[in-house]
Amino acid sequence: MPVCQIVNASPTHIIRHARSQCVAFSCLAAPLPQAWPAGSAIRVHLVESLPRCRKDVAAMRKFERFDYFVVTQAPPILAWKIFSDCSLWPHFSQLYEDIRWTKGLPWQEGSRLSIRARAPIEITLDHVIICCVPGEKVAWIDHALGTALEQWVHFEPQPGGGTLVRTWAEFTEAVPLVAGRQMKDILVEFTREWYNNFARECNQAADPTLNAALKEPTPQDQAARHDSLA
Repeated sequence: MPVCQIVNASPTHIIRHARSQCVAFSCLAAPLPQAWPAGSAIRVHLVESLPRCRKDVAAMRKFERFDYFVVTQAPPILAWKIFSDCSLWPHFSQLYEDIRWTKGLPWQEGSRLSIRARAPIEITLDHVIICCVPGEKVAWIDHALGTALEQWVHFEPQPGGGTLVRTWAEFTEAVPLVAGRQMKDILVEFTREWYNNFARECNQAADPTLNAALKEPTPQDQAARHDSLA
C-alpha cells in the first residue's frame, strides 16, 4: 500500500533517491519551488516503502560530480542520430561487451538499456531513461556495484554551426575503488575517450572530407566552460 509521511530531510536528496530507485512520488503540500530551504520537510507520497528512503537518505548526502564537453561540426539532430545509435557505441569505447534494450522503446522515459562491460572488471549496468528530448537532451540513472549515477547529455547548437555536446553526472561513491582505481577517475577517463571518439564520428558524418582529428579540450578549457555554465 502507498504510504504518506513527513520526512525531515532535504527534499532534494529525497527526490534524487526516489529517482535513483525508480520510485514514483509526488509532493502533496505544494508545487515544487525553485529552491528548497536547507533541512526543510516535505510530505512525500511513495508507491514503495518510505523507510528505505529515510534509512538511506543520510548516505546520499555526498555526491561526486564530473563534467565534460566536446564540439562537433554536426548539427544537433545529426549528433543525436549518431549518439542514439547504440550499435555505434563500441566504436567509441572498447569496453563494451554487449548492449541491448531490455524494456520499452529505445530512448523513451522508463525504458531500460542493459550494458555489459569487460573492463576494468566485468560488470552489467542498468540504464533507466528518465528524460529524452531528441536533439536537445537525454538523461538516465545507472545502477552497478551499489552505486547510483545520474547523467545528463545536452546538445547545444552553436552560432557558427555545429553542436556543443555537454555531459555531466552525479553519483554516490558506494564503492570508491574498482580494480584498485578511484571510481571517479575511471568514469572521467571513460567519458573523455567516449565523447572524443563520438565527436570524431559526428565530424566525419557532417563532412567526410574533414580531418577527423579532434583536439581534446584542455583542463583550462573545461574549467572555463564549467564556470560559464555555473
